Amino acid sequence: MIRVLYWIVLGLVALALALFAASNRTPVALGFWPFDLALELPLYLAILLTFFAGLCCGALAAWAGGRHWRREARQRRRRITALESELEATQARLAGPSLPARTAPSSASSGASELVPPAIPPHAPADRPVGVPARG
Repeated sequence: MIRVLYWIVLGLVALALALFAASNRTPVALGFWPFDLALELPLYLAILLTFFAGLCCGALAAWAGGRHWRREARQRRRRITALESELEATQARLAGPSLPARTAPSSASSGASELVPPAIPPHAPADRPVGVPARG
């Protein structure tokens, strides 16, 4: 649906530009003041070239203005890579040489559960150590 809408809007814009160009074919002379230059071209071309130049200047300004965010994203990407390698090294060290090598966990939750010691079962009272049978 979005693709069809995109092509419809693009066709309408192309049609409007074609009608604009056909309606404004009168040649105009453009002079550049400090220089003794004059350029003669159709009115539609002068207007569209001015529009395109403004579009390029605006895109360049937006790109230059976003350098802070791009730099921050690069720094965060490097930090994440460093933390992931540190996590892998810590997991390898905790696994120790006596235990067989483990494969990487498929998700973060399954990998985290391997590092957490087993909890006290819910049926065991808190005042009794784990593994000691209840009297009764």
